[in-house]
Amino acid sequence: MSNYKFLGIKEWKIPFITNNKILVKNIGVLGIARMFTKAVAFIFSAWIGRNLGVKDFGLYSLGMTWAVIIFSIVEFGLEIIIRREVARDKTITQKYLSNALGIRLLSSILALAIAYIITTIIGYSLETKLVILSISLITAVDYVTLLFFAVIEAHESMELEAVVILIRGVLLLIFTPIIFALGGNLWWFILLLLIIAISKFLQSNYFMITRFVRPRLAFDMKFWGALIIEAYPLAFISIFAILYFRIDSVMLSIYSNEEAVGIYNAAYSFMAGTSAISSAFFASVFPRFSKAVNDKVALRKLFYNSLGIMFIFGLLAAVVTTVGATQIITLFFGDAFVGQSDKALRILAWAIFFLSLSSTCGIFLNATNHQKATMYITGLVAIVNVVLNLILIPQWSFIGAAIVTVISYFVGFTTMFIYIRAKII
Repeated sequence: MSNYKFLGIKEWKIPFITNNKILVKNIGVLGIARMFTKAVAFIFSAWIGRNLGVKDFGLYSLGMTWAVIIFSIVEFGLEIIIRREVARDKTITQKYLSNALGIRLLSSILALAIAYIITTIIGYSLETKLVILSISLITAVDYVTLLFFAVIEAHESMELEAVVILIRGVLLLIFTPIIFALGGNLWWFILLLLIIAISKFLQSNYFMITRFVRPRLAFDMKFWGALIIEAYPLAFISIFAILYFRIDSVMLSIYSNEEAVGIYNAAYSFMAGTSAISSAFFASVFPRFSKAVNDKVALRKLFYNSLGIMFIFGLLAAVVTTVGATQIITLFFGDAFVGQSDKALRILAWAIFFLSLSSTCGIFLNATNHQKATMYITGLVAIVNVVLNLILIPQWSFIGAAIVTVISYFVGFTTMFIYIRAKII
């Protein structure tokens, strides 16, 4: 097949992935599983919005947002360190996983305490506070499971992760309609999510024991120190990224109300759902970036091929979403969201495009030991995001939040791409 010119580079070829059976397998199985579970998660959110109303959907979305923000503060970027280092040397799996579990246990306790303090300071209602704390507990369980997923991805056994997330999707599909039929409220759904999170943890733990290493807690303080020093840029990357991904919902809850949060998140949840294919691709290509770090020619080729694929995917997704925004919102969330959420979705469609490109660059930087650059760039974007949200949300509510999201992803991509061209390849 002939070469194509993309962003000034003549050497990228889409079929580069077809020459590697393991990479194709990993992208395939994990892609299918993540597409399925993302679709189910989106349908789950849509069911909540359609059946429980805009306000309860906003309350649920606010709880999810706060949980992710709080845990991003204390998760320390351990998953990326495990994926990167274990991909290079499988013999260190036990040491890295055991110590990461010890750190994650203590950090989760800290996160739950922070959640209580923040919700008290802001002065949320008792119901809102309880929703945020409950979803934070679910997130604590999920964040332990993510360490197991990191080991699975480092060993390039993505079919195991695919099994776990497929089962999660099936459980949601089975029990969500049952809850609606029984007249359940939001708390029934929160309980369902907790049960499924525990199920994911137990399944992943089984795979660890039978295929890799037996998970256990380790408290090697010297190694903890070295691990945290290595990971702290990734921790800040996570914090900054979550700020410019999700701080808009928090600001909407403060400057507007929970209904505005629900309207915005109906559109945002669809945008996030489109990331299933790209996230599977990134999980599969990350170990390859890491292994190629000392071969500049191979690294350059792999990067531009990956970026080219995400360019095509992002552009197609953006165009289709823009054209079909009203139909998408009507189909999944119902008439109560039409006329508002679809306007936000038409704007957020172009965040899909820039997110696909910026995520490629971010994954590349982290896999090649340039996490400090990612930290600085993500911090810059987070500042831009917060400042613009402070200006636009009070004036334009959820429309302002959507505009800021697109601008933020654009700034993130262009800045990282310029750095990669100048410093790495």
